[in-house]
Amino acid sequence: MPEIDINDLSSIGVIQDQPGYQLPPEAWTTMNNFRVTGGGVEKLPGWTPTLGTNPRTSSDTPLFTMYVSGPTQAWWLWASNAHMYVFDGVNDTDITRAVGGNYNAADAFALNGTIFQGIPIINTGSDKPQFWATYSAGQKMQDLTNWPATLLCRVIRSFKSYLVALNLTTGGVAQPHNLRWSTAAVPGSLPATWDFTDPTQDAGVTSLPDVASGQIMDGMELGGQFYIYKENAVWRMQFIGGRFIFGFFTFLENAGLLSTRCVDTTGDGLWHVFASQDDIIRHNGVTAESLLSKRLRRYLFNQIDPAHYNTSFMFGNPVYDEMWFCYPTVGALEPTRALIWNYKYNVFTEADIDFRHASIGTVQTAGVTWAQQTLNWNQDTADWANSKRRRIVLSNPTTKKLLLLDDGTARDGVAFNGLLQRLGLSIIGRKRNGEWIEDFQHRKMVQMLWPKFQANSGQPVNVRVGYQQTVNGGVAWNGYQTFDPNTQVFVQGCEGDGRSVAVEFNSNNFFRADGYKLAIVKQGMY
Repeated sequence: MPEIDINDLSSIGVIQDQPGYQLPPEAWTTMNNFRVTGGGVEKLPGWTPTLGTNPRTSSDTPLFTMYVSGPTQAWWLWASNAHMYVFDGVNDTDITRAVGGNYNAADAFALNGTIFQGIPIINTGSDKPQFWATYSAGQKMQDLTNWPATLLCRVIRSFKSYLVALNLTTGGVAQPHNLRWSTAAVPGSLPATWDFTDPTQDAGVTSLPDVASGQIMDGMELGGQFYIYKENAVWRMQFIGGRFIFGFFTFLENAGLLSTRCVDTTGDGLWHVFASQDDIIRHNGVTAESLLSKRLRRYLFNQIDPAHYNTSFMFGNPVYDEMWFCYPTVGALEPTRALIWNYKYNVFTEADIDFRHASIGTVQTAGVTWAQQTLNWNQDTADWANSKRRRIVLSNPTTKKLLLLDDGTARDGVAFNGLLQRLGLSIIGRKRNGEWIEDFQHRKMVQMLWPKFQANSGQPVNVRVGYQQTVNGGVAWNGYQTFDPNTQVFVQGCEGDGRSVAVEFNSNNFFRADGYKLAIVKQGMY
C-alpha cells in the first residue's frame, strides 16, 4: 500500500487548459478563492466596509477612488458618474465643480486619473478633466486650468513634468489614434498651456499611424518611458528633447490592450502586466512574455462576456505580490471573477468578486478617543489609531460601499466558500530520481487521506474523494466528511475504485493547506 505525499502546493497553481490526467500532482484543476503563499495555499481573506459611513450617505454610488497623501493626513477622493467627493477621515464632502453642473461619466470604466506634481486630476471622458487645487474638504473640483475648450480625452496620465491626453475628441470629432501632451509644468503647478502651435512652448500632438491596430486604450509609465496601449499594439513614448520633445516607437506590434484600465505595474515597479485581446502579458520595456500559455488562456477568454469585456480591469496587490485581472463572465454586465497572478511564484489562482474598481493607498482607522478613555496610561493597551499602508480599497456601487480588501473572513458580512479540487490523479509512487510513476491501467482505491492543514489555522473543512473510470471521465464522488485540523490527523471512509482519483477540499471557514497524503491500494486492471 504505497503512501503518496503531495507537497509544494504553491508551485503550479490552477491549470484549466489541460485535462487533469496530464498535470503534475501538485497542480489543481479547480482553485477558487485561494492564494498561494509560503509554499502552501490558503483561503483568501474577505473584505470589510472602510473609510467612514457605509453605505455612503449620499445618493451616489462609488465607481472610482483615488488616494491622496497630504502633509498632515490621508485623503480619499471618490466619484460616481455625476459627482465627486472627498473623505477626510471622518466625513464625505461633495466637491463637485461649482461651475458646469454634474458630470457625465458613462460608468466605472470611463473614470480615470492621475496625481500630477501633487495635484489630483480625475477624468470622466465626457467632461473636461477635473483637478483638486488644495487639500481641503471645502475645495471644489475645477476644470483643468488651461485645458483647450473643445478637447475631451478618454484617458489622462502624467509623464515626467507633462500631462498626456490619450484618445481625443476635438470639437466633437473623435480622434481615437491621437494624443496630446502639455507644455512642461513648473514643479507643484499645472501646465501653462496645451497649445501645440506656439513655437515658444513644448506642448505637442501626434497621431499613431497604425490605424489597423485599433484605437488608443490607455497609457502608463515604466522605467522612465511611457507606454501607449492600443487595441492591438503597444507604443513607446520616449523623451528626446529638442524640437520634437518626444519620440514614438512601436514596441509590440501584435498585442495590445483589451480595454481601458486593463494594465498595471507590479509592486516592485519592474513590469507592466496587461490583458490583451487573448492573453495576459507582462513586459519590462525590453522583453514581453505570455503568462497564460498552456495554463488558462483558452479557458479565460471563453469566460469573458463578449459584449461587456470593456468593464474589465487590472490592479496590483503588492502586499501579496499579486496582480488581479477582474472580468465579467458570460451573461454578466460587470466583473464577477478575478484571475490572480502571483508574480513571486508565477502561479495563477481564481476568485469570485463583486466590485468595480480598486485603488491602493493608506487607510487610517480610528482608535480610542479621549472621551472613550477610562483607563490610566499604564493600563491602556489600545491603539489611538491604526494606519494600514499599501492597502486596496474597493468600490461596490451596488451596495454603495467602499471596502477594504484582505480584511476579515467574510465579504461584507457574507460567508464565502473556498474550493480546492484535483481530478485525474493516477500516481502510484516515485522513481529513484523523484519522477512520479503514473498508472492509468490499474484501478485504485484510497484507503486513507491525510490533509496537511495547519492546526489553529482554521475551523472544520469539507473533504471528499472521488473516482474516475476513464481518462478525463466523470467523477463518482463519495460523500463529504468533516475534517478539523485542530483535532484530527486523517480522514477515513474514502473507499471506492477507479483508474484515477479525485480529491476536494472546501469550506466557508479559513484554512491553509501545505499538502496532503494518500494511502493508495493498487487493484486489478478490470
